Amino acid sequence: MALTGEFWQDAIDEGRYEGIKEGRVAERSTMLPIFIKKLIKDGQSQSEVIVYLESDFGLGKEEAQEYYQLAMAKA
Repeated sequence: MALTGEFWQDAIDEGRYEGIKEGRVAERSTMLPIFIKKLIKDGQSQSEVIVYLESDFGLGKEEAQEYYQLAMAKA
């Protein structure tokens, strides 16, 4: 009976982890375009914004460019 309880607890924990992970991705998709627009408004160029996203947010170049394009599409 204890093994069954452990199994379900592991399943619940894994589901919770996946939910948190998905929430962070959704939050990033919402917040980064807003942040990018702020950087542009403050006078940052496209290349400066992309370098900033790469260095401070740990994004790859392609992902940073995608977020930049997303921000521009929502402008």
